[in-house]
Amino acid sequence: MMSTALAAQIPAITGWVYNKKTLETIPGAIIVDSASFAFVETNSQGYYQYGTKQGDKTIIVAAPGFKPQKVVIDVQASVSRNFFLKPVGYNELDSATEYLSLYNLKPSYYSITKKAIIQSPSVLSVADPVKYLQYLPGVTGGIEGLSGLVVRGSNADQNLLLMNGMPLYGNGHVWGFLSNYNTEIVKSVDFYRGVAPARYGGRAGGGVVDIQTDGGAAKYWTGKMHVDPLTANVAMDGPLDHRGKVTGSFAIRRSYLDWLFGAGEESGLIGNIHDVNARVDYKQSQTTQWNFWCYNGRDKYGLKSSIDETDTLLRRVVLNFELLTAWQNTQIGGRFSHEFKSNHFGSITSGFSRYAYSNLLSIDGTITQGGNTQSAAIKEELRNSITDYTLNGDFSYIHSPQHTIRYGSQFTLHNLKPGQTNDVENTNLAQIDTIFGIANIQNIAEWANYAELDLHPNVGLSVNFGLRLWSFVAREKSFFRPEPRIIVSQLLEGKKRIQLGFSIANQGLHQLSSVNGVLPRDVWFPSSETFRPQQTTQISAAYLFPLATGVEFSAETYYKWFDGITDLTGVDEDPFVKNYWERSIVQGKGVASGFEAMLTKKTGSYTGLISYTYSKTERTFEYINEGKPFNYRWDRPHQVKAQITIQAKTWLVINMSAMWMSGNVYSVPTAQYLTTDNKLVYDYSLKNNYRMPNYRRFDIGFTKEIKPYYDRGYKEFWGLQVYNAFGFSNPINARWDLSQSGQLRLVGTSPFVFIPSGFYRLEF
Repeated sequence: MMSTALAAQIPAITGWVYNKKTLETIPGAIIVDSASFAFVETNSQGYYQYGTKQGDKTIIVAAPGFKPQKVVIDVQASVSRNFFLKPVGYNELDSATEYLSLYNLKPSYYSITKKAIIQSPSVLSVADPVKYLQYLPGVTGGIEGLSGLVVRGSNADQNLLLMNGMPLYGNGHVWGFLSNYNTEIVKSVDFYRGVAPARYGGRAGGGVVDIQTDGGAAKYWTGKMHVDPLTANVAMDGPLDHRGKVTGSFAIRRSYLDWLFGAGEESGLIGNIHDVNARVDYKQSQTTQWNFWCYNGRDKYGLKSSIDETDTLLRRVVLNFELLTAWQNTQIGGRFSHEFKSNHFGSITSGFSRYAYSNLLSIDGTITQGGNTQSAAIKEELRNSITDYTLNGDFSYIHSPQHTIRYGSQFTLHNLKPGQTNDVENTNLAQIDTIFGIANIQNIAEWANYAELDLHPNVGLSVNFGLRLWSFVAREKSFFRPEPRIIVSQLLEGKKRIQLGFSIANQGLHQLSSVNGVLPRDVWFPSSETFRPQQTTQISAAYLFPLATGVEFSAETYYKWFDGITDLTGVDEDPFVKNYWERSIVQGKGVASGFEAMLTKKTGSYTGLISYTYSKTERTFEYINEGKPFNYRWDRPHQVKAQITIQAKTWLVINMSAMWMSGNVYSVPTAQYLTTDNKLVYDYSLKNNYRMPNYRRFDIGFTKEIKPYYDRGYKEFWGLQVYNAFGFSNPINARWDLSQSGQLRLVGTSPFVFIPSGFYRLEF
């Protein structure tokens, strides 16, 4: 009892860190004691708690994209103190970067500001946070042009994609060309490509993308509009009451080519996408906040036609045909955050996230003659979906100035529908309605409890011990596994640092995916008696040191062991048979290792990064490739990448990017023969037996402000972007082709060769 009472009396500085211009909270800001070098970080809601000792404390507060602030606070007991940081303007040095890199307990971690994403558009002038991450070492995008993530040899389904702390599935519009994250409403982007703290789980060792959306400015309303060849994007945020305690942020992104060309009318092609984001924040008091948000992103493509004719016998024939493919992500959630005491803070997050895919074929018709009508209709719809119902509790407790405990519980109920067809036949005489695939519908419970202990035993040394107790309760079998995590950061002389990491992560869900990437029809299925959970063990070691103000070099090496990783057997099983995936998927093991080097500059007129990766990734399956190890589909031994932004003038930004990578591997046939029934069969000697040519690309573009010296109350911009400016051929597949001269040759398809584009932007 006495020790508990003393712990509750530990002096602490607590509060929120705000954007001075908009009064939005700032996640990921650091609060540093300049004397002891002890530091803490604001959580995803922008709240911090710093346990200290009595006396005058010189505190430095820094956040990416904001000017640092230094204050002296007299601490005798617990002190409540909010900080208001001013955003960095054009051509101003972002000196916060020096503090953020120095006081960092996150190995293999990278954060991006919204400004950096917008100033670095990709193909078709689209700014996308996921495509920006593809320039980091150890990260590739899979198929060129898509917003995929292949992180240090992991499968795409091993990535944890979060929006406001809740998962998103099926990352991508236009078959993956765009991610589900609308840049205009992004508040912060945290990315872990290696060891992540114990609070993150449910995926086996891929990358963690943790994105928070804007909560709305408290002072006044602002808006943005961005139009590129693919989408039109409008976002607005501001106060919803006169005191600014209730704020809102709203955005809609939609393709518009169907409007211009009349697609989707009575007859013709259907093709459009949309994203709708909305968030409302309520700052109830200094100690309590509420957040509510919703998101819906949908793709719809197809063809429909109608015929209404009368023949010479006065028979009226009406025929309607529709072929439609659609998929969508939906997320609705809320969070309650509260400071229980000066040393105890917590938040409760609840909501649901759903990904659904459907393919509809509908034909109906009528024949009318002399008042007699005959009708018939056929409708077939293929569907699959995954729905998560989530309840998370996350807490932090300051035990002493050197000890902070984070703990929480995360519960998710998965509703899986991995394949279902509804067939409807309707005539004048009868209606037949049949549903197939019901046997595969399952409800799965996933529950994890975690605890992290942040230690600061002496000046410059920080340690995070984490343990996650993961459980997965499936229909046929339950699993329980511990997941230890250790992160060590040691500050050396000259502001150099060493960071070490170790983690084990498990994943109960598997994805039946195509060999070339994540497609809308890919389905999720659970572990069972036949399929064990995926597990990844990884270790990493990094050495980081500053070269100049805002310039840092880092070198890192890693090794990963995969177990239970999946691949296709080549068997195309009927998706309505119970547990059909057991004959389509096989499990095995794998290893991935690599060395990464990166030079970053986040301040000044020239910003960006240059990275190099050497890596090796292999898979081993008992019944694939004769049981011998083979290279992973997206294995690229060497990668050199650069992303650079130049603020040439206050009204002119130039962006350049370049990639040179080893070609990925691909399976090509080495022989062919005719069967006894005269069918041509290709023979593959080994899996992934051919390495594609080296990948090369250079992009360049600019953004120019229109009438920059006029004070009009709003700003206009226009820009041009050239993707693959030198027109390099980068084939994404390979096949044998017999030329007219009879010569057999291997040919590939290169869809992204020299693509110029432009955009218009309005800020008001």
